[in-house]
Amino acid sequence: NMISPPDKPIRFSGSKQAKQKGLVAFSFDDGPEKRILPLLDTLEERNIKATFFWMVDKATRLSKEDHGLFNEILTRLKESGHEIGLHTPYDYKASLISRFIGKFSEKDMEEAKRNLEEVTGFNINLYRPHYFHVGPYLFYIRNLGMTIVLGDFLHSAQADAPVKTQVRKFSGAVPGSILIFHDGISLSREHTHVLEVLPQVIDNLKNKGLMPVSISEVFKD
Repeated sequence: NMISPPDKPIRFSGSKQAKQKGLVAFSFDDGPEKRILPLLDTLEERNIKATFFWMVDKATRLSKEDHGLFNEILTRLKESGHEIGLHTPYDYKASLISRFIGKFSEKDMEEAKRNLEEVTGFNINLYRPHYFHVGPYLFYIRNLGMTIVLGDFLHSAQADAPVKTQVRKFSGAVPGSILIFHDGISLSREHTHVLEVLPQVIDNLKNKGLMPVSISEVFKD
């Protein structure tokens, strides 16, 4: 049976209700990696739910190389109410062709969704394209019943940018923003300052009367 496609297949921001409530979604790309544990500590200390967009090959590899750690990560994610979304089947460097035509087929995306669900035990219904490639992905993701989550490009910063720059950019978020952090490294980025940036951004947003939440929460009408 064909899954009914989402009403809004591409989302840049939260719902009208989220904007009225002053909610801001926290999302993290390019994981999973071991650095997620201290990041989860930060979120748990502040009772914040977030969304993690994972690379399938990274998740599969970590589950095999350190099964105990991987299970600990999954347990903490579930107990704290965090969610997992699909980022990419595997890491790659962007090319002109991949930016305009896309990197993966519909079968690739279907398998990636299924494999990530199998290795994590989470229902995967959110997708953020690696390097924000869209193209044919729009149709593939619609057919799989997932929503493409892009986010707030205005209040975003590169993960290896100076800490002060990142804190300033992310702290400019407005009600309904979907913030794009990176807790993992990739072929195009060897460093991320997320562990230093995150606590400062959380404090600054809360001082503005904004509340960090997961993407599903910011989508609620």
